[in-house]
This record gives sequence, structure tokens and C-alpha cells, in this order.
Amino acid sequence: MAQHDLVMIDPGKLGSKIREIRKQKQLTLVEVAERLGYASGKLSNIEKGKRVKFPIDELKEIARALNVSVDSFLEFEPNQLAEQYEMARKKLITAEFKINTGLYREVKNSLDDIEKQVIEFSLIHLDAYLQFLLGQYYFKAQEVDKAFQHFSKVIRSSSKGENVPSVKLRAYQALLKIEFERNHIEDALEFAHNCLHFEKEAIEETGDTVYIFYNIAILYTYTNQLDLARYYIDRCRNNINASDEMIKLATGMSVVIHLLNKEPGKAKEDYLKSMQLVHSSSDQEHYLWLLAIGLHFDHIQHSNERVLVLKFSEIKSLLELEVPESLLSKKIECAHLWVRNEIAHHQYLKPLEILDNCKIYHKELRDYKLKASTFKLEANIHKLIGNSKESVVSALKNAVYYYNDPAEKSIQKSILLYEIAEYEEPELAQNELLKSFYEHSKNEYYQTLTYRELLPRLRY
Repeated sequence: MAQHDLVMIDPGKLGSKIREIRKQKQLTLVEVAERLGYASGKLSNIEKGKRVKFPIDELKEIARALNVSVDSFLEFEPNQLAEQYEMARKKLITAEFKINTGLYREVKNSLDDIEKQVIEFSLIHLDAYLQFLLGQYYFKAQEVDKAFQHFSKVIRSSSKGENVPSVKLRAYQALLKIEFERNHIEDALEFAHNCLHFEKEAIEETGDTVYIFYNIAILYTYTNQLDLARYYIDRCRNNINASDEMIKLATGMSVVIHLLNKEPGKAKEDYLKSMQLVHSSSDQEHYLWLLAIGLHFDHIQHSNERVLVLKFSEIKSLLELEVPESLLSKKIECAHLWVRNEIAHHQYLKPLEILDNCKIYHKELRDYKLKASTFKLEANIHKLIGNSKESVVSALKNAVYYYNDPAEKSIQKSILLYEIAEYEEPELAQNELLKSFYEHSKNEYYQTLTYRELLPRLRY
């Protein structure tokens, strides 16, 4: 039995109250025990105060056997209970606001205090909300297993109230997001479909149907079930409750599905619609996502005709875009994709300028692989334009520097070391085994983005 389902009040006073009500009803100990399916000794021990904790469901059974409400057993006056309920509810609303505004570290002690209050005063109808916020806290704190436990408690909670269904729906969506991030895609899909079959009123009240369709489309794209992905993204786009924000997101997702389905014409049509719906300065995350999609698939095509017709002015504005730290990696990824496109079209000087611009952000950038990629691309350009051996080797060594963890044995690092050996130890580089490994693996380095990494984050 989970702790939050226990009532913790003075066992002596509770037992006395049960005995008092039983005698008022002129019922014997044996009669009540039989109604409960208890041995009379068990009920006697309860009345004598020998039980310290009570599951709320057991307390409800005793109340039914005596034909009274659970409140009849409680020591607290109705006004006191109402005050405690309202006080706890306001604390929970404040905690949720802080979590949603990034101040989640400030709420843990407050949530622990509220949990004690909920248990002490049997405020069971606040339990689902409390457990959801504890799940949110642990998710933000990257303690995913604890978050999963608390969100699961929300689903199992016996809380009642007008807002409880919507809280449970949000918990289902949080669970699918956790499973998604664990790469348990089938489990995530199960939670997503549980959302669809949840209480219809709750889904309509929250307007979450559109989010659910959107998330299911992403999950089916992960499993390469593109027909199902198309079905759900179209339901998302055509839903009468879809906000402008969701239409924008769904249109961008539609581009990815069309491209994976080898429908470049339809992809181009939706891509242009998406670019019309977004502004680079006010919606940076979406703008960078669309740029990454366009640049990536342009690069895959290796054709003279740019499939998605990216305007040079739009790409150029990328380097001038000031973004928060959370979006810096996406900005650098886009810049790298642009460099690869320019190289594929035999343009070399402009890419060097772009890479110099990327280096300005290296101090703020946490992703060491992106830092390494900047120098790897620089080395490639030095090779292509015939710059000195020293320039190539220096850039390669700078790239290796970001794989300096002794435990790091990535393919990327091995490729870099082989390419340095081609210049500094050519005899070693001609080893057939090493050469074969390099030829087999080098293309993996260039393909830094896969369609999975182009897929957006889930929404809930």
C-alpha cells in the first residue's frame, strides 16, 4: 500500500470514535466485524487504538459498515478541514507555477510539507495533484525513475474532484514522454493510446486531443509506420480545436513525414507553409528546427536543385540570431549543415567564415561532439582547397581534443586519429585492417543527423 493512501491520525481517538458510533447504532462488536469480514478480535484492537496507520479504503469500509461518512471518524472540525484543504491547494498552485517557470529547485521542501499535510488531515482529493507535481519536480531534476513512480501514483490515485481527470490525463502524457526518452517507443505508444481512450470529458476540457494526435504521429514516425504517422498528423492539423501553435508544429512534422515517404513535392509545399507561419526572432526553436530539416535533406539530396528552396537570406540570418543557451546546439547544428551543403556545391571560403563564427560560441556550448565537428569540417575544407598539411593536422587535433575522455571510444574519434596518421605516420595508416575500418566507417561521421534527431520533442 502506497504511503499516500494511508490515514495517519491518533489511533486511540479514532478507535474510541468508532466504538462510540457503533454503540450509538446499537451494534455489537461481532455484528460489525461480520459485516466487514473481520475477526472480532481485529475490530476490538482497532477500537482499542492498537492500529497506527489506516489505509483510506479500509476506513471507508468501516464507515460503510456503520452507515456513516468517513468524516465522522475524524478528529477535525469541518471548518478546520476546509481551511487545511484550501491552504494546501493554494500551496500546490504556487508550486506548479514555480515548476513551470523554471524554479523547480525551490519547491521540493514545500511539496514534502504539503504531502505531510495531505496525510495528516486526510486530504485525499488533493493527492493526485500533489503526486503529479512531485513527478514534475523529479522529471525536471532528471530523476526519471522517481518521476515515473509519482506519475504512476497519479493514475492509481483514488482522488475525486472536477480537476482530477485532467491531472490524470497529464500524468499519462508525462509517462509516455518518459518512455519516449528511454527509447521505449512501444510502451510510449501504449500510454499515448491510453490517453485517447481516457475520459472524453477530460480530453475535451483540456483540449489535449490535438497534442495526443501530434505525439502519436511522432511515435509512429520513430517506428517507421509512416501511413499511421500521416493519419494522426492530419487529424492534428484538421482538428477544430487546433491552435495556431499546434498547426505550425503539425505542418513542420508533416514535412518530415513527406520526406521520409519520398514525397519531395509535398514536402516542399508544406515546408513553405511552415516557413510562412514562423518568425525567426519570436519563435526561435521552431525556426531552427525548420532550418535543420531543410538543410539536412538538401544535404542528403546532393543535387544542384535545392529541394526545399531555402532562401540564402533566411540561412544567413541564422548566424546573426541570438539564441538562449538551450537552443545554441541547434543553432550550431544548422550552421554545420549549411557548411556541408556549401561544400557539396564546391563552395569553400564562405564555410570557413561560418565555422569561425561557430567557434565564438564554443565556450558556451556544452556538446563536445559539436565542437569537434566544427574542427573536423574545417580540416575537410583545408584538404579540399589544398592548404598546408599543418593546417589540416592542426584542425584534426583540435577535433580530437574534444574526445579526450579515456573511456570515449567512439567511431568519430577513431576516424580522426586515422586521418592524423595519414599525415604523420603514413605507413601505419596503410595497414589494411585500419584502412578497411576507416573506409567502412567514415560516412557515419558526416551523417550527424538522422531523421530521428530531426523529429521534434513531444508536447503535453
